[in-house]
Amino acid sequence: RHAWRKPDQPLIVGHHTAELCDQMQRAYKRYEQGRSTRLVFVLPFRHGKSDVSSRYGPAWLIGQNLDMEIMLGSYGAELSEDFGRDIRQIVDSREYSEIFPEFPGWNRATNRSQHRKVAGRAGGFLCLGMGGGATGRGSHCLILDDVFKNREEAESPTVRESRWNSFVDDFLSRLAPVHIVLIVQTRWHVDDIIGRIHNRNNRDHEDYDKDFPRFKTIHFRAKGPENVERTGSEYLFPQRFPVEWYEAQFGSRSAYSASSLLQGEPFVRGGNMLNADGINWLESGESFPNWAQAQSLRWVRAWDMAYSERQLAKDDPDWTIGGRVAVIEKDGADIILVDDIVAFREEAGERNNRIIGTARRDRKRGTPIWIEANGPQKAGYTTLRDALDGVAVVHPFYPQGDKVVRAGYVEPSFAAGNVYIRCGAAHKTLLTEQISNFPTKGMHDDAVDMITTGYHCAKERNRLGAGKTPANTWRDAVV
Repeated sequence: RHAWRKPDQPLIVGHHTAELCDQMQRAYKRYEQGRSTRLVFVLPFRHGKSDVSSRYGPAWLIGQNLDMEIMLGSYGAELSEDFGRDIRQIVDSREYSEIFPEFPGWNRATNRSQHRKVAGRAGGFLCLGMGGGATGRGSHCLILDDVFKNREEAESPTVRESRWNSFVDDFLSRLAPVHIVLIVQTRWHVDDIIGRIHNRNNRDHEDYDKDFPRFKTIHFRAKGPENVERTGSEYLFPQRFPVEWYEAQFGSRSAYSASSLLQGEPFVRGGNMLNADGINWLESGESFPNWAQAQSLRWVRAWDMAYSERQLAKDDPDWTIGGRVAVIEKDGADIILVDDIVAFREEAGERNNRIIGTARRDRKRGTPIWIEANGPQKAGYTTLRDALDGVAVVHPFYPQGDKVVRAGYVEPSFAAGNVYIRCGAAHKTLLTEQISNFPTKGMHDDAVDMITTGYHCAKERNRLGAGKTPANTWRDAVV
């Protein structure tokens, strides 16, 4: 509190913050006694974990022990460097010197934001991204603060494996015989680092490893009856966030997202990812709600194409589906509008004719066209671009993550009933079947791919057109 450096944001202490500080103090006392401590703290986002664990915590430890080597890891070098700069500013402050007057200053030979050593002593800090250069370094205290940047990283098996290997090989191998390990994270996935630690410490799990270090876990949920005794509320931090904030956070997320990010209880995602029951269906010719019509809508046309021989010739061929999509961004939530759906199963020649006819109609309305152009989908983009040569410009969409990851962005809108689709009865049946069963293997997902592509591209068009009059005329079709 004495060294708090955010005058515009008063320090508010919750019981979870106090517990994290208390556990760090206990861990240091054990360290002085020659005993190691390994802790996992699970907390929701924006609840002050980084201030304690990655800013003031390391500064406090250095003040306690000028010879303590601290290693701080996070998902990327940029974030780690930010932590390093914050630690240095705290230690260099007048308030810090009033608490630790014996601090001699920094060694000028380590004048870098991510690496500082105490002048004339062995202690200091090194801040690294996961996979960074920990080799050759030692550590008495290892702190990991959020090893995933976003949902794409957390959902990628390759990234999860890479983060785990970095944790075990790059960080745990650097620890001194007596050490402190503090993992403070918002959870994203059942198979994240915390999940793997739990499995290796669990005698009943197939991944149990009797030789793996034992960790103690302290878990705080954003909402739960256990909070009432400490806060007088079922919410974790009402001193900082009103009930409306928590309700908005839960309301704007799917159960899958809220369970992991807010409750710290991720689960394995199955089928029925998108709530088709929450779709607001409008018949052809029926108007969108008045509040939607009053918005500055920037429509895009998104296509998911069946273009290969395999897709067209199999017993149950894929669909070519195109739809106009717009996104209204309101109070942190996304409202998705889908209109003018075109869906068919045709051979290449007739397929191209249908697409050309749709493009001519879109041109009059100034609706730009997007299609995925990553990897194997590049052929579909090339096919569409060539078919529309001289008719319309086709923009490539380069998505990040697989189909499920991309659908995760629209999942909260489906869960909250913020999806409006205008179409005829036949298209309604087709979309309902595909959306309801996604991401079950073996089912068609053409409609979902069209909607997710349209969502991301409409968001991008909103970004590019921010502050401008909507360019819904053929003369300004690109923006």
